[in-house]
Amino acid sequence: MRSVSGGRVGARWSALLATLALGALLACKGGTRSSSAGAEEPASALASSRAAYVGQWSGPDVSLSISPEGEVHYKRERKSGGTSTNKTITGSIKAFQGAHLKVAALITVTLEVQAPPHEVDGVWKMTAEGDELTRLSSNVGRAAEIEGAIKDNLDKNVGATRSVTCPREASTATAFKCQALFEDGQRVSYAVKVDAANIQWEAEAVPLSGPQLEQSIVELFAKQRKETVTATCPAKTIFRQVGEVFTCEARKAGQAGAEPMLVSITVKDTTGNVGIDYQPPKAKAGAAPSR
Repeated sequence: MRSVSGGRVGARWSALLATLALGALLACKGGTRSSSAGAEEPASALASSRAAYVGQWSGPDVSLSISPEGEVHYKRERKSGGTSTNKTITGSIKAFQGAHLKVAALITVTLEVQAPPHEVDGVWKMTAEGDELTRLSSNVGRAAEIEGAIKDNLDKNVGATRSVTCPREASTATAFKCQALFEDGQRVSYAVKVDAANIQWEAEAVPLSGPQLEQSIVELFAKQRKETVTATCPAKTIFRQVGEVFTCEARKAGQAGAEPMLVSITVKDTTGNVGIDYQPPKAKAGAAPSR
């Protein structure tokens, strides 16, 4: 069972993914994007400092698979101008030489890596044998789990949602945007960040409490107009951008069928401060003006 608190949910990724995340962090901090040879590391480094290499990688006419056990399957099938530049490497990692992989097949061959695994806008990239490759999802169910976690939390703390939709890259990326569609028709974009243990998300609009706004309107009328009113705002939670204006309604107590007074709400800042202005209902034609 996942636990959700304050826009976070404990992720149930496998031990392998946790290792991958640690290895990716080490690779980003200590790795170099150079094809030059360096100190040789044993194949066992794949479980720690080289863990970011593990996964399914893909590029135009190229596929590369590196398993946690060090098995390598590289295949390039390409034709250009009637010339084929096909290449296949299948074997197990013998050692790392700089960024390159020394692969034990029938003989030891080198899979040249010009740029080791690194993140670009939340997507993992690597350049091998001159081709830029992208790491495919290592957990095809992760995007669905993220959508479910966000939806459960919003249903419980914000309001009923019809759906939460995350992009395709949510299966592998560490930063992306998802969109929530609420039952009242509001669409809200959420910035999502994922690490090995948590999912965090934040609305890209200012969330305002409908009940709190209604209470503020009641108090404003009592103080400024000496009137008792009931107030109605459009939703339990209202998402608006800074500077945006929307409308709530106020009616004198005991006059449920009367024409409402329109109350304009202006969002002043990202912390939820608002400006409140109201407009009495227009007098009907032929009616005596109110005093």
